[in-house]
Amino acid sequence: SPIGDAGAGWRWNAQEVYDEGRLFHGSDFHVIRSLDGVSNTGAAATIVGVDEQGWPGAPWITDPAALDGGLQLAAAWGVHRTGQHFLPTRVGRVRWIGSAPALAPLRCELSSRLIGRDKMVSELVFTSADGRLIAVLDGLEMFATDAATVTP
Repeated sequence: SPIGDAGAGWRWNAQEVYDEGRLFHGSDFHVIRSLDGVSNTGAAATIVGVDEQGWPGAPWITDPAALDGGLQLAAAWGVHRTGQHFLPTRVGRVRWIGSAPALAPLRCELSSRLIGRDKMVSELVFTSADGRLIAVLDGLEMFATDAATVTP
C-alpha cells in the first residue's frame, strides 16, 4: 500500500491525536480508533460512526460521525506534515453508497496534497471491513488556521 504499514510513520496513536491541541474534538467526536499508516500523500485510519458513539437522532441517512472522522484524519495529516492546524472550508461532493449508519468500524483512506503552505486538497474513501465501498468524499479543501488570522 502506498500509505504504509499499520501505524507506520505517525508520531502519535489514536488516543494521542486528540491530545495537546492536535485535534480540538470533544469525546463524542473521538471516532478515530486507530491510525493505520501515513505517507507524504495520504493516510489511513479505522473510524467508527454514530452507533458506536451512541449519538441520538436515529434514523440517520448517512453517518455524520464517520464522515467527520474523515475530516479529522485530514486535519491530523495536516498537523503531521506541516505542524499547522487545518480546518475544512469546502467539500466538493459526498457520495454515500453503503447502508446508514455504518454498523461496524470503517477504513478511511485519505489521498491529499498541499498547495502552497496553507491549503490542502483531499479525497477520502471509506470502506467496510470486507472491502465494500461505503462512501467517497471528493474535493475536500482545508486551510491552515494561521492563514486565516487577521492582524489589526
